[in-house]
Amino acid sequence: MKVPIIPETYCCPLMCRDNVVAKIAHDGGEAVFGWQLSRELFYSEYQAHCVWRAPSGALIDVTPQVGEIDENGYAATTFVIGEVNGYCEFIGGEEDWGDLDKAPNSRFVPHNPKNRDVVLACRYLARSTNAEMRARGRKSHERTWQDMKKWNDKAARHLSRAAEVQIDVWMNA
Repeated sequence: MKVPIIPETYCCPLMCRDNVVAKIAHDGGEAVFGWQLSRELFYSEYQAHCVWRAPSGALIDVTPQVGEIDENGYAATTFVIGEVNGYCEFIGGEEDWGDLDKAPNSRFVPHNPKNRDVVLACRYLARSTNAEMRARGRKSHERTWQDMKKWNDKAARHLSRAAEVQIDVWMNA
């Protein structure tokens, strides 16, 4: 569903839960947890997100961000209400690359789970995201930032290969 983005002046980017708590303190309502969906060419990323349910029942994203423009000309978040399980994972295979204690709440889902390059890119993006969160929690985190770069580079190589294959398909169609 599309949820309009109407930030408050006291809200900060990337702080959705804190923003919603502050909004509830000002205006009542309740927090609704779920996933903010971002669709890329070869995969979708679901990030844990929190929006505000107004006393009227309307859902509003009070966290400042860049969003899609909806049919009414407002910025909107694509939001899926659901359980947020507390770790980063790759969805599309048996393996889970998450770190239950330190990882962000993100999921990477390949649009075509039969495309090996896209599947690997999603795995590496999950690993990179986990490395980023570990780096934020440490005073000395040079090695962790290097891990993040390594996983991002691997993901980029596999996405480039997937793009080359897709271009060949389009050119030969």
